[in-house]
Amino acid sequence: MRILFFLFFVATAYGQKLDELYIIIDKHSQVDTVGVMSKGIEYAKYRIYKKDKVSHSVGLSVEEGLLKKNYIMNDQKDWPSYEFYYINEKGDNPRRLVYEGDMKNVVFYSDLYGAIEPMELLQLLKETKNLYLVHENYKQEGFYIAKKVTLEPKFKLSLNEELE
Repeated sequence: MRILFFLFFVATAYGQKLDELYIIIDKHSQVDTVGVMSKGIEYAKYRIYKKDKVSHSVGLSVEEGLLKKNYIMNDQKDWPSYEFYYINEKGDNPRRLVYEGDMKNVVFYSDLYGAIEPMELLQLLKETKNLYLVHENYKQEGFYIAKKVTLEPKFKLSLNEELE
């Protein structure tokens, strides 16, 4: 009976999807940023990585549309990098101001590298409807600047098209 309940709980918790998830980039974050701005388009690629070994694990689950975290301090693991893409073409994805109290689902940079199940975290990120990057240092009177990002670029540049 306990095994059945556990399987039901895991399937339910990871089967739910988030509407919004804010990834907070703090002073401990190691982020490489490559960006291009030109007339009509702004493109940025954020590669978030961890050089050092992680000393804790985080269990992540979704319950009733909210992200739940459970911290366990004991692991030493190496993790891959995560790449997020911000694309604003002709104003279709502007930065937005978001009040600190309105951010229901927040993951810190360190949470990305402490996930007990990295593949489940990746699936959670892929299935989240609106994924935002927020720099912790860019806070003004309780508001942050958030950029809506994706895990994969949503367009492909072609030199042939630009030359025509």
